[in-house]
Parts: sequence; C-alpha cells; structure tokens
Amino acid sequence: GSLSSQRSMEFDAVLEASKLMDTDISWGRRAILQNAARRASADYGEKRILGWQVEERAPSQPQRLKVTFRGDTSNVFVDHVPLWTPQQMVSLVHEVHTRSSSSADARKALEADAVCNRCPALWWSLVAWALEQHAADKASRGRRD
Repeated sequence: GSLSSQRSMEFDAVLEASKLMDTDISWGRRAILQNAARRASADYGEKRILGWQVEERAPSQPQRLKVTFRGDTSNVFVDHVPLWTPQQMVSLVHEVHTRSSSSADARKALEADAVCNRCPALWWSLVAWALEQHAADKASRGRRD
C-alpha cells in the first residue's frame, strides 16, 4: 500500500548503508565545519546543542528531528533528519555488515566519524536514544522505593 512505500522513502537500509560505505565523498568547507561541530556535540558535558525539537508528523510517517548546534566559532548549524527507531538502526548496521567484505570493513564504516559525517540521521538518532536512556536511568535512580 501507499503507507509502506511512504515509510520506505523515509528509511531505506540499503541506501543508508551505501552512504556509510562511500569513502569517495569530498566535503566543502562549511560541511567540514558542520561535521566537526556535530561530532563535538556528542562529547559528554559539551554545551553545543542549542535546540532539540521533535517535529510531529502524520502517524504513518516517522518523526523528524531538528537539531541546532554550534561549532568552535560562532557558527550555528541546523540538521533536519528523520528520527529512526532502534529497530531501523539495527537493520542499518546489519546491512553494513552484509555489504562489507570483512568485519574490519564494517567496523570502519560504523566508526563514529564515518557515521557522524556520512549519516547524520543515524548519528542524531543514536544521540537521541542515548539521551533518553540517560534520562530514564537518572529518573529511576532518583526514586527511592
């Protein structure tokens, strides 16, 4: 039906895996700065994420994330990415392993820098789920039974 085709447009493990495995990318100066800022945003204790907004959409469509973050200078960047579910992230990792000639190749494609630079949707989805886990852990530790 049309719902599944809409959803596959949003998340296609094969397409996303090919992005992660493409070592042939060259970035312009702004993209290089944006990649570096995105990478630094995940460092614990860094206050680089200025805004974090989940944009609600039609029930059939995945949520989108709008992240505003800053670099070392006064540059401010915005990423608009789909927010992937843990299942989608796992299917992407499986796809990367399937396409790799060795597990070393797969590990290389899934290194933090590669994910950050080539696949911002996976990067921010991982950050979002990690933050959610952290908040849940904190909440459960805060309760005294």
